[in-house]
Amino acid sequence: MTAPRGTRILLGPPGTGKSHYLANRVPKIVKASGRFPNNESSPILICSLTRAAAGEIGSRLRHLPTTVARTVHSHAYRNGCADRRVIDRPLVADWNHEHRSVALTPPKPRRKDAVPDDIAPAHKGDQPGDEVAAQYDLLRHRLVPTDRMPPRIRRFAQRWESFKRDNGCLDFTDMLIHADTAAPLGAEVIIVDEAQDLSPLMWKVVLAWADSAGGLIAVGDPWQALYDPWAGASAAEFLRQFDQADDHAILSQSWRVPAAVHRVAMRFAHELSDYRPIEYDPRRESGSGSPIVEGRVVRCDATWTDPERAIDQAEELAAAGKRVLFVFSANYMTKPLCQALRERATVFSNPWRLDEPMWNPFRGGMGDAAAALLDPRQRWTAAGIHEWTRPLRATGLLRRGMRAEIEKHKHKRRHIPPEQLRKWFADDARNEIARLASQGSDAAVLGWWRGRLATKYRESGHYAAALIRAHGVEALVAPSLLHPSTIHGCKGGEADHVFLFPDISPMAEEAWSAGGRYRDPVVRAFYVGITRARGCLHVCEPATRRFVELPR
Repeated sequence: MTAPRGTRILLGPPGTGKSHYLANRVPKIVKASGRFPNNESSPILICSLTRAAAGEIGSRLRHLPTTVARTVHSHAYRNGCADRRVIDRPLVADWNHEHRSVALTPPKPRRKDAVPDDIAPAHKGDQPGDEVAAQYDLLRHRLVPTDRMPPRIRRFAQRWESFKRDNGCLDFTDMLIHADTAAPLGAEVIIVDEAQDLSPLMWKVVLAWADSAGGLIAVGDPWQALYDPWAGASAAEFLRQFDQADDHAILSQSWRVPAAVHRVAMRFAHELSDYRPIEYDPRRESGSGSPIVEGRVVRCDATWTDPERAIDQAEELAAAGKRVLFVFSANYMTKPLCQALRERATVFSNPWRLDEPMWNPFRGGMGDAAAALLDPRQRWTAAGIHEWTRPLRATGLLRRGMRAEIEKHKHKRRHIPPEQLRKWFADDARNEIARLASQGSDAAVLGWWRGRLATKYRESGHYAAALIRAHGVEALVAPSLLHPSTIHGCKGGEADHVFLFPDISPMAEEAWSAGGRYRDPVVRAFYVGITRARGCLHVCEPATRRFVELPR
């Protein structure tokens, strides 16, 4: 079927090409519909739980308008809630003034160009009401009626719902509850990526849209459901929808996971309390019928508190052109590794989570800024000046109001004439950088630049200087082959070599020790970590008594 009617759900284990399937299928559906997608109308609608997942599939379909591939919340807000006020910082301040015993952490300040669905509820602060508010959201996502909620949460719900009615506003979960059941953008087919991450409430919304549209395609993998404990996502609900679909299938050939890693992953998946066999084949050398790639699973005696041996091996692998991923179960465990990489002046990044500064020391383009400063071809072009002055303090460097003037010329690659430089720069600063540049000393120019960095850029500036001393200016713009990450931070990613650290947080240890369904989220998380490896999985040693015993 080119333009499917009814429900089609695909179960796609790691590396079996879920996104590839959708990227190939969508253009065929669009062509068959005879409708060209635009911002107001589209024959298809693509949605997922997270912006990252929606952005990933959207990046594979660049010809589609940005309104087509969004989160379920985003589509829901635009489809019935866009005229309603959504809980924001001023409203939370009013709530906190009236209800101090259940005060909430305010959401982040909203950008001027942002719409309310871009701001998720905080619920992760230290306010007394954060925990009960999160539990209320979780139960609503699980479609638990208010009268069946625990008394403490029921009392909060009564006050919270009354506050919202009095102020005529919605919260983040209300976007789903009050969404119009008609398919957004007049879509004929609803497409859901990473469908295992949807909560029962989200499924209710998506199925209503699909009923209106006439067709649904959903792809996911219940063993990779990472949002079950705290976002209401339900692997069981995905499997229920899979069984009830008009048409369902399993993508059975992985193009990532080699045989040795596959065996470890399958043995570990048996730890799931609701284990259900999902068969798929390991990676092959080329096409169908070619030999299976064996791969390797080896031990590494590095720990998250002492990662030096892992870094030693990883640097050798990167020198040979291999991509390396360091995977941890918690963010705080990545800190010693990132600190060691900085001290070694090693290039690293996390391409799947560019918003995490610890994993991306050049977040915000610091490497490009330093490279522009030290490149004589760029230093005095309009684009180059914009690049290397952007992280600097304007005081004593630029004349009043010239930051905005430089911004207007940031795309121009021509050299700026002397009279324009005199207009932009303070005389002393312009003369000093020109004198240092004429001496041909990159170290002197870089030292001057580092001394003027704004506070928030200083750490990145020091790291840039260390890279230049160790590897030359080229290192600032060299592609990174070393990637630190949590399991959640690299979902959808892969690497030739994966160093997996087995330690877990105190909260995860409680779940692991409880056994049964309580340990399922930990099992799924490490299953995702294991299956990032295309060639070799390096199982590292525990640093504490809180760890998961991984199959060898």
